[in-house]
Amino acid sequence: MNIRTNEKAINRAVTIWVSLLACISLLASCDKPTKANPNSYLAFSLHEVDGNATMITEGFTIIFEGEEYKASSGSELQVGGSSGPTEVNVHELTGKYEGGSQTSDGVCTVEFRKHTFKLSDEGRRLLIGGVDIDVSSPEKIITVSKDGNVSVKKK
Repeated sequence: MNIRTNEKAINRAVTIWVSLLACISLLASCDKPTKANPNSYLAFSLHEVDGNATMITEGFTIIFEGEEYKASSGSELQVGGSSGPTEVNVHELTGKYEGGSQTSDGVCTVEFRKHTFKLSDEGRRLLIGGVDIDVSSPEKIITVSKDGNVSVKKK
């Protein structure tokens, strides 16, 4: 047996050994449960529809009548969790989350131009223009008129 053959055998053995250690490491980490993210988020898009600024989420749509919005944007608002405060700024929309001691008792205050509204109960409740709305189901369309009046209808 020559030296070249021994080097190849050693390299092969080292490669197999390293691969085996990597597999053992991966298998050992598989049985550990990952900690779930305790925070809740609400994805939204904001753009103009039929000449009106419109915020669209999975559970509700807010139409700001008579307000143009030439941009098109989207992000997520934190609506639940014990962490905070967090803040999201997207063009003319700002969302500020203040966490509570439990996942569901935080509040996200959202400002869009002259409008302010609050999301609570992990995004299942919306308080806008003095109207408290359950937006958990079915999907709602909320219209805010130029004078600030709020109307709600099911989609």
